Parts: sequence; structure tokens; C-alpha cells
Amino acid sequence: MTTTIDVFSGRLVKQILAADNQEEVSHCVESAMETLLAVRTDFEFSKAFIDKMILLLGEYNPMVLTAVQWSNIKMGKLLFNRLERNLASKKTAHS
Repeated sequence: MTTTIDVFSGRLVKQILAADNQEEVSHCVESAMETLLAVRTDFEFSKAFIDKMILLLGEYNPMVLTAVQWSNIKMGKLLFNRLERNLASKKTAHS
């Protein structure tokens, strides 16, 4: 499972960094989550992926990125934090 998450998250981080704007970042994240859920629907896998993305995006230093890249990283973190909250509330609702 870890290898799959590492590969998938690495690709998504590259897409987020290469995005031209925040709308494109949002599209990348939405597409990635749709793909992920089409392949794996279990809560634990989704949670692990979201946690991995938050961790990876949090490791970037704004001093070594362009303004657009840093904006993209911040948007990605925001979107994944929202997904984490939504996932937690869905698990609580189903418990």
C-alpha cells in the first residue's frame, strides 16, 4: 500500500507544482481523488493518502519556490485539509 501511495502522491505533487493557477490545482486534486476512489474505496487508504499529501506539501520551503508554486502548495494543503475534515465527518456519521 505504501508504494502505491508514494508513487501516486509524488505524481500529484509534481502536477500541483506545475499548475498554472489555483483552479488547475483544484482540478488536479479533484481528479486525483476521483481516480483514487475509483480504484480504492476503503477509508484507511483514503486517509493514508490524504495524510501523505498534507505531509508532503507541508515540507516545501517557500524560499526555494516561485510565487505561483508556493501559491499552488498552499492551495493544495487547503484542499487536502478540507478533504481530511470531510472524511473524518463521514466516518463519524457512519459510526
